[in-house]
Amino acid sequence: AVVSTQSTGNHAGAEARQCTDLLSQAQYHVARARKLDDEQRVIRMQQEKAKQEMETKRRDEEDKRLKIVEEKHQAMLAQREVYREKAKNILMFTEEPEPVRVPKGRKKKDDEPIYSSGDASSDPDKDDGLNDEEKEQKKRKKKKKKYSALIPL
Repeated sequence: AVVSTQSTGNHAGAEARQCTDLLSQAQYHVARARKLDDEQRVIRMQQEKAKQEMETKRRDEEDKRLKIVEEKHQAMLAQREVYREKAKNILMFTEEPEPVRVPKGRKKKDDEPIYSSGDASSDPDKDDGLNDEEKEQKKRKKKKKKYSALIPL
């Protein structure tokens, strides 16, 4: 069982080459993993930066919108105040107007009687053939008849 030195040397040389190959492959894989990790880190940083920019832009737009709404609200309040002042000035009187007197009871008859246009019997030129005294009696009868109808028996 004498092993030749040459075969042992060949075997050791093959094993050394295999170790060198594995070591270089390992270095390749480590370098590739680092490169992927760096690329992913850069992508995450870019995404985070974009997210922050979008959030900042959204906040700015929201602030602008709220500012515009507040300005409109203030303008409406100012306009309302102007309107209230105008209304107040219109309603404010420097001297009190005299109260309007409403006549009570029956209205006094004018000198000229009022005739309807379509009533032929109310023509002032028409003469019933009665004198003034007869007309007065007729009026009194009519009035008496009217009031007796209103009073229950």
